[in-house]
Amino acid sequence: RAQRMLLELLANQADGCVLIPPRVVTVGALPQVLYDADSPVAAPTRALLTWVKVLQEADRTVLAAVAHYLPADDQFAEWLALARDLSQLHSELASHALCFDDAYERITNDPDGRDAPRWVALCRLQQAYESALAAQGFVEVNESRRRAVDAQTCHFDFEIVLIATVELPRITRLMLEQVHVRVTALIHAPD
Repeated sequence: RAQRMLLELLANQADGCVLIPPRVVTVGALPQVLYDADSPVAAPTRALLTWVKVLQEADRTVLAAVAHYLPADDQFAEWLALARDLSQLHSELASHALCFDDAYERITNDPDGRDAPRWVALCRLQQAYESALAAQGFVEVNESRRRAVDAQTCHFDFEIVLIATVELPRITRLMLEQVHVRVTALIHAPD
């Protein structure tokens, strides 16, 4: 709805001039227009079901380090909930341009180190997850973005105007730093 309203306001301001409407995307969708994925990106449902499959096939000792309760084999809803939790944790780290391996490296510097076994298990599960997606011919969206940043392949051909963005995720900021176009952030402020 906000996109439609913005386009309407721009059309009203054009006052008879030819208006080429801008491409409007949300903050969450912005990274996908800033690079070309090297492999097809897995749709959210495929990604989540792949997490479920990886968890169900994982060694129980690995899972025990991650979850206090392990569902029975026939409890699909519980496996789905666990997969959703791991997916959300993975996405949260990815928004900061981190993965489970990065978190583990930071934990190993903690003198307490009690969480290290959990992060080792999470690293193993993430590797299995990414391998399972690759076997299907896909890459996970966050991994795809990370690869683009690491390879410095982010690009865009037009000026970018950010409107009412409070704080961009770190991965998005890193991508924007690589594009060679003007990036303008507009904020609402009193006169």
